[in-house]
Amino acid sequence: MEAQVLTAEQAIQILNSRKLIPAIDGYYAVKVTSVTPFEERFIANFNAMTDYHFSEAKRLLLEGEIDEAVNQNLSVSLRATDYIPSKGEILEVYVSEITTKNGVTGRFVTAIKEVKAKATSKVSFSLEDIKTPAEAVTKATATSLN
Repeated sequence: MEAQVLTAEQAIQILNSRKLIPAIDGYYAVKVTSVTPFEERFIANFNAMTDYHFSEAKRLLLEGEIDEAVNQNLSVSLRATDYIPSKGEILEVYVSEITTKNGVTGRFVTAIKEVKAKATSKVSFSLEDIKTPAEAVTKATATSLN
């Protein structure tokens, strides 16, 4: 057995940062925590877990398997021709209950899609427009909304 890298407190902090995916098929916004090449595919890990992952993490923590507990999270295997997300990216993942080819039934990511960024506006400041701090904020806010 390998030496533990994380303390139980650190593991619990990481696990508590995860989103719990309900037992309802649908799209959920999740954050990509890592993307790792594996053979001819990529494994994308997400800052989310299902009830199964939650139960497994709890069991592993109780057994002292700290690092293995933290490894309980939602993930997906992607082909090189699929969209490959980056660490830190927010995606929508479709999670549904399926039975795999080898007979395992569970809740898995069956599709991912990029979340398009929302448009922002430019803020414009000018020294001649600044009379008082309150007027400057009002002026900057009004300009950014135009």
